[in-house]
Amino acid sequence: MVKRVALVTGAGSGTGPASALSLAAENYAIGALGHRGHELEDVVRKLETNGHHALLYDANISNEGQMHAAVEPAMPVIWPEGQLPITGGRPDRSEDVAEVITFMVWDKARHIAGSPIWVDVGEGSLR
Repeated sequence: MVKRVALVTGAGSGTGPASALSLAAENYAIGALGHRGHELEDVVRKLETNGHHALLYDANISNEGQMHAAVEPAMPVIWPEGQLPITGGRPDRSEDVAEVITFMVWDKARHIAGSPIWVDVGEGSLR
């Protein structure tokens, strides 16, 4: 049974597939968003093969117009302004980030539920 929906940006590579799989294992339907069509298709296919609900959203995260066009019709999104911080200034392993994301949407983390929490894994590594 699906409890909630998680929009996973960059779902085709890096921490994206690991996050999508981790969230799906906790009964979340997945909105898989990214610009690498064939990789996104592989992730969505893997999720569906394992009995999970998933939708593909094709958009480049660096193109705000594409992001809004892909996501806004399905779910309204409030985008953050400015740069997003990374703890310690270094990226983690994909699995580490996926576990943090899964924890944050877990019922036992309800004290932080409802607060926008932005996880940025790549931006800090580009500096």
